[in-house]
Amino acid sequence: MNTKMLEKMLDLYEDPTGANKKELNSLLLKNPLERAEFITHIMDEEIFRDEFRLEYVEKAFSSDNEENSLSVNKRFSGLRSALSIAAVIAVLVAVGAVLQQYYKPVEDDSMASDAVDLEANSWCAKLADHSPDAEWGGSLVIGDLMSPGRYELRHGSSAIEFSNGVQLTVESPATFEIKSVEKVVLHRGKIRANVPEAGHGFLVDTPDVKIRDLGTEFGVDVGGRDQTQVHVFNGEVEFYQDHDDEPFLAEEGYAAIWVNGQKIEEFDADENYFLTAQSIGFQQWKDYSDIMLNDPSLLAYYDFSSSDSELINRVSDNYHGTINEPIRVRGRWLNKAALLFDSSSNWVKVPLPNLNGDFTFKTWVSIALSDQSIQTIMKTQQNHD
Repeated sequence: MNTKMLEKMLDLYEDPTGANKKELNSLLLKNPLERAEFITHIMDEEIFRDEFRLEYVEKAFSSDNEENSLSVNKRFSGLRSALSIAAVIAVLVAVGAVLQQYYKPVEDDSMASDAVDLEANSWCAKLADHSPDAEWGGSLVIGDLMSPGRYELRHGSSAIEFSNGVQLTVESPATFEIKSVEKVVLHRGKIRANVPEAGHGFLVDTPDVKIRDLGTEFGVDVGGRDQTQVHVFNGEVEFYQDHDDEPFLAEEGYAAIWVNGQKIEEFDADENYFLTAQSIGFQQWKDYSDIMLNDPSLLAYYDFSSSDSELINRVSDNYHGTINEPIRVRGRWLNKAALLFDSSSNWVKVPLPNLNGDFTFKTWVSIALSDQSIQTIMKTQQNHD
């Protein structure tokens, strides 16, 4: 890796004038090794700021406070290193947002050439989730980074997130190639693409037709007998048949089937024909919940499904809790309930027995930061009866 080249990229990033943006974009395209290191540096800084939101952390990254920067960096050096690794694995989507203003591939509206391969030897997506029965050729697991290349999903279903925010839901048996953050070639199987504005122009190439996104959500199924069908759920897409340069436009609700490159039927799009990332996550949660409910050591299980102020224990008739001023909202999944705590008057009280030794408490919590520096999620209350 060329250290001086990396330093030049970082200097250009710190002074984002119009000319510097253009030069930085050019350097990013031409230097893959330095680009990967640049991404890690930028994620490290941005994620560090977002996670801690402390005034002295801002000062640590300020060039006009060298003394403070040295002291804070020493104090958090190990944490920053670990945070970089976590950022690469878990915050892939954020990278696309951070670099979007600098790093844009060459646009090609004519479809005369393939989408630009942003980095042939590095990751451009990650495996975000999968069903319990998912089996990949190559034994991919959740959190693995995915480089351009060929992949096979033998069983189950999975959700893939690209660095530009594009989300693919894949259903087996499926074989596909990731060409870049902007292009996938689907040889067989079903995918559902959810494309945000940052991923505008995302292309799915099939044996029968090319589908180019115009900011939308659509599903593609490449099955047997040289047959491909496409459903448009939101927005608009462009279709390119027989490698023609002139596309035709389809809007929300459109679906069609191609056989041997020829369109043979048009009909209404069916939302239920393709899985969503939400449905995959919900099924994984449900299977995990079933395992927990069958654990003989489990004392209490609360799923917030009741509609009153009582918190029902699904394991036994003991240890039911009380909800004070319940605010019921949707949870992580469309079919899952949760509780919202937005003031000190919202709380849950659970009368668990006195426990000697260690015990495990598991829950899903989504925290919205407030002006309170310390927030209590769980505490014990001693009974004096």
